[in-house]
Amino acid sequence: MSWVLVAIAAWLGGWAANILLVRRTGRVTRLLVPAVFGVSLLAIWEGLVRGLEVPAVILPAPSVISVAFAGNLPVLWADFVQTVIRSVLP
Repeated sequence: MSWVLVAIAAWLGGWAANILLVRRTGRVTRLLVPAVFGVSLLAIWEGLVRGLEVPAVILPAPSVISVAFAGNLPVLWADFVQTVIRSVLP
């Protein structure tokens, strides 16, 4: 139950930060609002998955996804080239 409370607190903190940022004007502020939202969403996801011990088969943590993505970049790049460069663009 404590992990859920921490997740709610993180969500409220991200929400409060976005409210403060929205009240300001400027180009940097317009970029910070989605960044704060994304970081808070990933942090809540990571915390809940690890805290509640959700099996990786059901819902992997964002850190596990990023490690798998980085480890498979050559294969993903080859697939991108085959799909987009050779098939879609010509």
